[in-house]
Amino acid sequence: KSIEAGADDESYRYTLAEEDLGKQNFDAALEHAERALEILETKQSPAGISAEQWEQYKTKMTAYANFVTGRAWVGRDSKDAYRTGRTYLLETVDVLKAEGGERYNLLAYYLGICYAQLDVKGDNVKQALRWMTEAANSPGPVQEQARQALAKLQAAI
Repeated sequence: KSIEAGADDESYRYTLAEEDLGKQNFDAALEHAERALEILETKQSPAGISAEQWEQYKTKMTAYANFVTGRAWVGRDSKDAYRTGRTYLLETVDVLKAEGGERYNLLAYYLGICYAQLDVKGDNVKQALRWMTEAANSPGPVQEQARQALAKLQAAI
């Protein structure tokens, strides 16, 4: 309702993107995440926030918006979508790895999927194994799925 009333805020857009992604409404998730990124590119530091705090916030929110964007692309389930999704997901690695937790578990799993889907028998297999191992060893919502996928990857090579 706030967005409809004209309060176009990056955190609102991110929340809506996550919500739409949960509903597998990939187009709407992409729209909200891309709008969040646009807002972050042009928004000035709010009053009362230091330049350093603002940059930290922008870095984190940019990573979150890229995280949603990457997962939305992966949900489209095609070679081009995996390639595009992987690009966005790789942009988030530093922030999400430092943060740890569920987002990092999901990130590692999705990157493992991207690399596996793009080329299980070629150069990407090492990256698929790397990321799926990270997901299997990171507590989170897809840890068990990652363990199973890792076993399948290892059996395929």
